[in-house]
Amino acid sequence: MKRLFFSIAFILLIMAISGISQAKVTGVCSNCHTMHNSQGGQPMAREYSGGSLVDDPDPNPALLINDCIGCHFDVGSSTIVGNTPIVLNASLPTEALAGGNFYYVDQVDYANGHNVASISPQESPPMDVPPGFKENVSIPGGTGPASWDQQLTCAGTWGCHGNRNEENPYISIYGAHHTVGSIDGSTVGTSYRFLYGVLGAEHVTWEQGIVENPATHNGYKGNPDYAGMDTISYLCGQCHGNYHAHGSLGGTTQVGSTSPWLRHPCDISFSDVSGGYTNSEYADYTTYSSTAPVAYSSPTGSETTVDASSIIMCLSCHRAHGSPHYKLMRWDYKGWPPGTNGCNVCHTSKD
Repeated sequence: MKRLFFSIAFILLIMAISGISQAKVTGVCSNCHTMHNSQGGQPMAREYSGGSLVDDPDPNPALLINDCIGCHFDVGSSTIVGNTPIVLNASLPTEALAGGNFYYVDQVDYANGHNVASISPQESPPMDVPPGFKENVSIPGGTGPASWDQQLTCAGTWGCHGNRNEENPYISIYGAHHTVGSIDGSTVGTSYRFLYGVLGAEHVTWEQGIVENPATHNGYKGNPDYAGMDTISYLCGQCHGNYHAHGSLGGTTQVGSTSPWLRHPCDISFSDVSGGYTNSEYADYTTYSSTAPVAYSSPTGSETTVDASSIIMCLSCHRAHGSPHYKLMRWDYKGWPPGTNGCNVCHTSKD
């Protein structure tokens, strides 16, 4: 009995140390991994290609059954499958998640989202350089690329997720899916949505089916005077540097510092825009809206009010992956005048 007690105690200790009992990804290892890429004489590895998953005789890195896109793809219209967020559907998605869906890029129009390698073919002529790209910007743990000459990837130097100091997408995100811990930005696994260095609060179902004025939502991290590197907008600025006023990016010479702005500001609170919040054109935006969400200095994901301290961000207007609208917009901005309802969520006096 004594030996049994110590055996059980040892097992529990190992589990506590390794975090097995609390891993972000749960279930048996074989749900995601294959030991030898062989089962019944057939390869186990699959990859996304041309709207479906196809067998791949060559093994995937990290013994994975699917590549990144394959894991987050569904041939139907569901956007959560087995607790996995789906960001690419072969059919029109029923309820797109917070980041939107690459369906609108792959099936509708390149201009509706980010053109990620292996999801959509490279444009002809290539348009790989991100709009507003600025070379050698500061990124968490290092420096961004000096030039850009290839298609966007999911992760790594040429992508958004993972450690952008590492070019290989798989290595850049290695281990993140198994990381346990609160979001502090110190590692990829403890960063908001595996966006290295970014803080925030993650909605448990990725905002699937979110209502106009939700009680819970993604908590986006912002900075009231564009000084921080841990915000969701600074992440966007790592590629679109001239669109962000941080001194390590485009700076106020590219964006402006007051009205009239050169570019729409982000990472700035309502209190810091020209004229302030009180009695301004923004003053009637008081209830959090999923149409044009705002960021917060210390987000919880349960904010329901908007006030002078609320922060404008890139994702107030755009989706991250793709949307039904031109330039990943949350609403039909290009279809003005009937399509500008989203602008009026903030610019209330112009409704």
